[in-house]
Amino acid sequence: CPNMGYHSSPALTFLMTVFNVRLGHWSPNPANENHWTQHDPPFGGIYLLSELFGRTQHTSPFVYLSDGGHFENLGIYELVRRRCACIIAIDAGEDGNSHFDDLGNAIRKCYADFGVVIDIHAEDLENGYSAVGRVIYPFSAETAEQPPEGCLIYIKPRLTGAEPADLLNYKCTHPGFPHESTRDQWFDESQFESYRKLGHHIGKAVFEAALIEATQRQELASDSGPILPWLCEILRERRNEAT
Repeated sequence: CPNMGYHSSPALTFLMTVFNVRLGHWSPNPANENHWTQHDPPFGGIYLLSELFGRTQHTSPFVYLSDGGHFENLGIYELVRRRCACIIAIDAGEDGNSHFDDLGNAIRKCYADFGVVIDIHAEDLENGYSAVGRVIYPFSAETAEQPPEGCLIYIKPRLTGAEPADLLNYKCTHPGFPHESTRDQWFDESQFESYRKLGHHIGKAVFEAALIEATQRQELASDSGPILPWLCEILRERRNEAT
């Protein structure tokens, strides 16, 4: 695979392309308006050669998208690079023992490469599914001003015992749920439905009431901007109340 970060190898890229063992997909570049509506490259041979020799570029009409786990699995790194004010990250990695490897990797890389401090406490997940942290950006010479403090909403799929009966039953019969390896590419109906329902349950638990309150506060303030800052504020308040 040509896009494996510091794991990239020209020889491995060549062999995997020749034998069609491909870990990515050529997708239209959203920065290119002329090709954004196309599903596939019109001349696949050119891009196949680019893949074969590992010569992919982020400025080409089509970009090669692969698993972010080759470098940083949560997508936090690139959002921090853009100095986003509010980041939502869902950690669906295989982490049944709650070692938070992907989160720790993202925090270290963001500080080492950008000088950005991410202050978040994993113990906030003890009785729930989410933790809210601070993203402290350094002074930027480009903007000549100190940016506002960012917010990270970190969500980790897990079972707390308060889930519907069918999810608890599936957990009893499949101890690895919901942290099963991606090597399992053959989900049956029960497995697929369990993951879907857990995601729906967590989404409602984390965001439903908070979104209603955030909308009310935004309307009272006559704010027509994004709702995410209000949502972050409410989730942070709830975290502080819980502690």
